[in-house]
Amino acid sequence: MTDQPTQATKEPRAEQIDGLRALAVLGVLYAHFASPDSFLGHYGVRLFFVISGFLITRILLSHRLATGDEGRGTIAIAFYARRCLRIMPVYYLALLVMSALASVRETIGWHALFGSNILFALRNDWYPPVTAHLWTLGVEEQFYIIWPLLILFLPRRWIVPLLFAGILASIAGREVMEHLQPEGLAAAVLMPFSIDALAAGALLGIFDLAGKGGARLRAIPRWALFAISLVLIAIVVSDAARSISIWANDVLLIVPMGLAVLAANAGIGGVAGAFLSLGPLRYLGRISYGVYLWHNPMYFLVGVTWPKLGLSPEVAPQSYMIVAASLATLVVAALSWRLFEQPINGLKRRFPYRGASAVEPVPRAGPVG
Repeated sequence: MTDQPTQATKEPRAEQIDGLRALAVLGVLYAHFASPDSFLGHYGVRLFFVISGFLITRILLSHRLATGDEGRGTIAIAFYARRCLRIMPVYYLALLVMSALASVRETIGWHALFGSNILFALRNDWYPPVTAHLWTLGVEEQFYIIWPLLILFLPRRWIVPLLFAGILASIAGREVMEHLQPEGLAAAVLMPFSIDALAAGALLGIFDLAGKGGARLRAIPRWALFAISLVLIAIVVSDAARSISIWANDVLLIVPMGLAVLAANAGIGGVAGAFLSLGPLRYLGRISYGVYLWHNPMYFLVGVTWPKLGLSPEVAPQSYMIVAASLATLVVAALSWRLFEQPINGLKRRFPYRGASAVEPVPRAGPVG
């Protein structure tokens, strides 16, 4: 890790990372709307976690390197203020809508304090279903509380060993929980058991910031990166890894996900780069927090409204309802971004990272935007 800020301190608008976010949220929509048995939603969330770890670590460390240790308190205050502005207003608006759609009164405190994942682990169920997707936001918010303090205030030489220890502990913890509670939700939803994806992204962020990871990545033949990713994805798709462990797929997929994030941040060329840079895909990635936040209540609302409109399965097959819920989600997310989130985002300029040479906007991270 270098002592001086590198050129990477200047955070560009990572358009291709927005493309990756779009793919992640599309996986979630497919799994939740069309195919409940699909693992694409789970893998989409894991990709969000890798992106979160990468961007949040990169922005915090770049500012620490740029300002020196004397500016760490200012960086922490600015980070938390900006995160609150980005995450909480629309989150509480969506939670209010969910409360109107279903009985959430009994558990509202858990969700309001971003403890949905803890609630689901304790109860070992997803009740109420309209709030089931909020577990990932609980994971990310709990990560956001702890990780900035560690990366800003720990001696820098401790950070990388801590991340490796976190990855190993997370993997081992999931295995232990799987044996203790084979049917339990704890291993899937509690924050410590998602640290491997978050920490892997954080390691890549440090690597990229300190050593120009994009340049190093480009030095590796593309065919080698493609082959590694293809082999690992093939193992996962074939479920071969599950003969070893049900969590082995998650571990294996961190590698191609991490390579994709690192490459997208540096800029992917060719067909893949052009695809990730498509305007509609980038826009979907930009509003992905809203898409993720609103998709479950919109599906619930459409499901309740559908029979009242006389749309029986004979008249309107399930696929019609899926299309209606998807369109409703995209429309509401776009309106939410334009009319609510974007204006509030403008208030982040009141909380600058003073003294840092980095460009002001903090890169959006994960499903929380």
